[in-house]
Order: sequence, then structure tokens, then C-alpha cells
Amino acid sequence: MKIISLSYSEAGYACSIGTSIKIKYNLTTNFFDYLVVDMSTINEILNLSNLELLLSNYEINKIKNHEYNSVTNKNFKKFISYHDLKNNYNEKDIQIFKNKYLRRYYRLMNDIYNEKIIYFIRYGKTSYEEIINLYNNILKKK
Repeated sequence: MKIISLSYSEAGYACSIGTSIKIKYNLTTNFFDYLVVDMSTINEILNLSNLELLLSNYEINKIKNHEYNSVTNKNFKKFISYHDLKNNYNEKDIQIFKNKYLRRYYRLMNDIYNEKIIYFIRYGKTSYEEIINLYNNILKKK
């Protein structure tokens, strides 16, 4: 059995899902745990055929009065990290960031391929169509 966070499309609520799962079940961080993402981005990531989309087209912005920068992957509708890249970053830090999400992607795919029971948790309302899309995308991987 596996519990996987599908985060949320607004900051604050998004990270609370992954944090709650980690505290309660002491699980390894999964792909969406600390990202602000919408369901269309989640479905796009589940259907990736080109991993370069995960590793390119980032926009980094300083957050006022915060020790981290926001990192947005412009290849997706909504893919934002607020906790991964400190203000004093360099190229090595960017590569570490990219490698982290690549590892998390492979971990997510491994869980989807190999786990018999997976519970997905997402904060807030999600439309029926988005749930059906997620379900169908997961079935394609099985």
C-alpha cells in the first residue's frame, strides 16, 4: 500500500498534504508533495514521454522576505516550488534541484507500476473529469 500526495494548486495547502503524510506514515518524499500543481499538470507529468520537460524551462524568482526562491517550470500550466532553491543558489544547486525531481519522478512511476493499492490525497475540490483523467492515466501505466 502507498499513500501519495497530489498537493494543491495554491501555496500553503499544497505542502500540508505531503507534510501530513510524512509525519503520520514516515514515508519518502514523493513527486508532488511540496509542489504547487494543478490537476492538468499532474496528468501531463503522468503522461510524459520526454523527461527533458522536467529538466528545462525553469524561471527562478526571489520571494521577498523569504530564504527560498520560487522555481516555476514553464513547460507546465502550474508547477511551482517554494522550498527547493535557496536565495544564494548556484548552477550546482540548480542541478541538484533537477536531479531531485527526476528521482522523485522515477519513484512515482515505480510506485504506480508496482504498488497494488495506492491512495491519492489532494486538498480541495477536484472535478469528476479530472479524477477520471487521473484514473485513466494510472491505468495506462499498469
